[in-house]
Amino acid sequence: MPIPIGDGELAFLRQLSLPLPNDEILARLLGETAWRAETVTVYGKRRLQPRLTAWHGSAGYTYSGLTLAPLPFTPLLEQIRAAAEKATGRRYNSVLLNYYRNERDSMGMHSDDEPELGP
Repeated sequence: MPIPIGDGELAFLRQLSLPLPNDEILARLLGETAWRAETVTVYGKRRLQPRLTAWHGSAGYTYSGLTLAPLPFTPLLEQIRAAAEKATGRRYNSVLLNYYRNERDSMGMHSDDEPELGP
């Protein structure tokens, strides 16, 4: 049961019901995703993000001076989305995949509160 926290909700699900083992899903996501190294504007300076990303969905997404054109959902992402929708009772139209390659990849405190993401 979700717990209201501020303007969001918190829920814990130990394991999402997926058709493949977790290690196979991770290997496929790493191997099949069109990862990109993007440059963003932070405090007025252009910097290479310390992570790789991939935006999949039905609309573009803009943050930190960067606009991402959506890639279509892959069959694997469709399976993950269906499992997440079944588990939460919500509908999802996009996902930002982030790949932190090693201990040097990280992001500072931030909020993903762009208006196009909705409430």
